[in-house]
Amino acid sequence: MKYAIASSGNKAESLVSAQFGHAAYVAIYETDTQELQFVENPYSAMRQQAGKQLLEMLLAEHVHFIVSGSFGPKIIPLIGSRKVQLIVYDRKGTSVEHILHLINNKKS
Repeated sequence: MKYAIASSGNKAESLVSAQFGHAAYVAIYETDTQELQFVENPYSAMRQQAGKQLLEMLLAEHVHFIVSGSFGPKIIPLIGSRKVQLIVYDRKGTSVEHILHLINNKKS
């Protein structure tokens, strides 16, 4: 399974971003291989449609789950019948590393 985690930085210690579309980076984690890569969000500075553009980018990467502190109201209708699940994890101060720990413990 492939997870995308909205992140404030490009390291596992970085915090989960409070806003999906304006996250500086996205951590993409593949559970089968435990490969983690950070991708800069090219849409983070957009005033409008940042979330939509980022969602399309992640869908092209065949992501199954997207984790963020919040999602804008325009994102949820865009999911529709697509096979992706949005996960809101809004505990302040949570690192990407902590989310990875939760993911890995869930699958065992």
